[in-house]
This record gives sequence, structure tokens and C-alpha cells, in this order.
Amino acid sequence: MMFKLILIFLLFTSLLIARSFNFSEIRYSDAIGRSFEFHGKITFAHDALLINYNNDEKILDYQNGVLVYMENMKQVEISQEQKQEIIQYFEIIMMLYKGENASLLNEFEIEKTDNLSILKPKGSLKNFIEKIVLLQDKEAPKEIKLFLKNSDTITIRIEDEIH
Repeated sequence: MMFKLILIFLLFTSLLIARSFNFSEIRYSDAIGRSFEFHGKITFAHDALLINYNNDEKILDYQNGVLVYMENMKQVEISQEQKQEIIQYFEIIMMLYKGENASLLNEFEIEKTDNLSILKPKGSLKNFIEKIVLLQDKEAPKEIKLFLKNSDTITIRIEDEIH
């Protein structure tokens, strides 16, 4: 019970200075040749990212290096490997959203045109990610497409802001 109260308090305080958007996520699994589409709300705060999927009662909350996964308001344990992959993806999404160019240049080779960037990982990310294609509108990301080494893709479309 105490954990839930602390989590709710942290969510509330971090969301006071955050921006939230509706988003859609399309995951393509090459192994089964099928796509899955999800919709929800994505919230960016200073050092936090919160994803709340519609109709699923699933929440991914990443704050200060800690990832919490919840279903039906109960914390669910996921494997350490899965947790690390999600954290890496979230860190990348946060860098792209914040426009942290110095950090991005440390991690990726970047080819940029007007509103499209192709990021190719330099270090250990090469083991998981082939490339990232970023579509921007006025410096804000509108679509992030991750091409994974196993031929899967994850496409995140950031839609309208929630006020």
C-alpha cells in the first residue's frame, strides 16, 4: 500500500511540470510476420517518461533510472534483460524529445535532412538497434521508428498534445 502511495505521489509531482501527448505505437514482429497497434498517452518530464496504454490498464513509468511496469494498478516484475532493453529505448526517446544533440552524437552517427534524421548506433546499442529514423516537425519529434537487429520494428507516432 505504501509503495502505491509513493508511486502515485511521484507520478503526480513529476507530471506537474510535464508535457503529455496522445500517441500510437506499431510493433512489427518479423518472427510471426504480424503488426500490433497500441494507443495511449506519453508524458515527458525532466528525467521521466510515462506511457499509459489505452484500454489495456498497462503503465510503464521510468523515472531517475528506475523502470516500473504496472498492470491493473499492480506492479509486475519483468526480466532484467527486458527491463534493460526498455530503459535503453526510453533513454533514446527522451534524448530525441529533448533534442540532446551532444548526447545523441556520442551514441549515434547522424544523417540529417530538413525534417528527417537517420541515426545509426555507435556503441553497444549496435547489438540491438540497426537504425532509428526520426521525423520532426519544428524540432519536435513526430515519428520515431526503431529498426531492430532481429528485423522487428517499433514505430511511435506522437500526436496531439493533451492540455
